[in-house]
Amino acid sequence: MKYKFIFLFLLFSFVSYAYDRHKPKDTLAIYQHIDTNYIENYHDWLNLRMVGVVRDNKFAMTDNTSKGRLEYGINTNVNLGLGFSFKNIGFEFQYNPPGVNNDDYKYGKSKQIAFSTSANGRKIIYDVYYRYNQGYHTSSNYKIPNDTGFTYAPLYRPDIKNTTAGCDFTYVFNDMDPMDGLPVYLDEATYRPHMGKPLYKIPSPDPEYKSFGYYYATKYSQAFNTFSKRWFIIISH
Repeated sequence: MKYKFIFLFLLFSFVSYAYDRHKPKDTLAIYQHIDTNYIENYHDWLNLRMVGVVRDNKFAMTDNTSKGRLEYGINTNVNLGLGFSFKNIGFEFQYNPPGVNNDDYKYGKSKQIAFSTSANGRKIIYDVYYRYNQGYHTSSNYKIPNDTGFTYAPLYRPDIKNTTAGCDFTYVFNDMDPMDGLPVYLDEATYRPHMGKPLYKIPSPDPEYKSFGYYYATKYSQAFNTFSKRWFIIISH
């Protein structure tokens, strides 16, 4: 199973690289008028980083009859890792190294490992992650079973495992982009003079929205959210 997730990470990276190589053309030649002397491009630089993460993972069970509640969590909250990024593609690995979480004697041993990969293009950003946890303890103290004394301590369950995998997509809507096409639902006589202007300076066809850019971004976000809640829409201006 773990090898399948690693394969998916590599697959997403190749897809993101292909997307970056085929960016939309600058049909109005807007960016040809920018003075590139003031622009530094770090796209081809290899960036390495060390990562420190504090992460918690808990779940609870409730008895509907007695209303008793039992909560379990991990004790390896601090994780260290390495990450790198190159050409808009990033990869990160995290784990709980020995000597960082020194409370196994009290709560029992927990294992944790995490992979993640991400990439960003001109419009789309994605984050794919995989997390594995094993070994949970109760948040409260209980009497130790088969103990003749009155010892109370967290209950340890080394057999409990949790695997989480997911993917988040972010779409960046830049309303400073020029209007380079005329939608068929707009009145041509009204909006033809606005061709080439930034979207935030163009009036909205619906007076409830402050600009055509904001109107279009809102409708775009609503359309995405009808079939997926893992999309995040960002208006960059």
